[in-house]
Amino acid sequence: ATLVLGASQVGFLGQLAFKGGHVRATGSGSLHLGQAAALARASVRPEGRLDFRGDLEGTLAAPRWRLACQGRGLALEELGLEPLRAEVDLEGAPGQLRVSRLACEGAQVDLAAAAQWAHAAGLAEADSEHLRHCNTAMQALDIILRSPAREAVLAALIPERPGSFRT
Repeated sequence: ATLVLGASQVGFLGQLAFKGGHVRATGSGSLHLGQAAALARASVRPEGRLDFRGDLEGTLAAPRWRLACQGRGLALEELGLEPLRAEVDLEGAPGQLRVSRLACEGAQVDLAAAAQWAHAAGLAEADSEHLRHCNTAMQALDIILRSPAREAVLAALIPERPGSFRT
């Protein structure tokens, strides 16, 4: 199935085998972030395009998944973030998450990192040897936290529900 809406497109293909509860699905898409934000009635207007592809396979009780995303021209005027390019490759299973690649490049940020989490072990291991220009990344975070639009950004990213808190 493919859904096309304006400059965005999302497609999914999947199957479920009832014998053994095996699932297999793939998906890919390309989102125009400004259009998506307008459709979601978000109070912020991001710019750029996000392309993604992912797959899910395994039993219903223990599925394994992978997701790769690439963003181009990503910007958020409300926070003073200039256009950048970002890539992230994730994979996981119940209780596990691996970020094999996280990269952001732009005028304000040059960051590369990898990390792995395992809930059962209760430990997180980050590959800090690939983390470059941490001071620049912290400056970008400082811009976000000091921005007058931070409440709108947090509200868009964190849905309100009973027991939640806001800064």
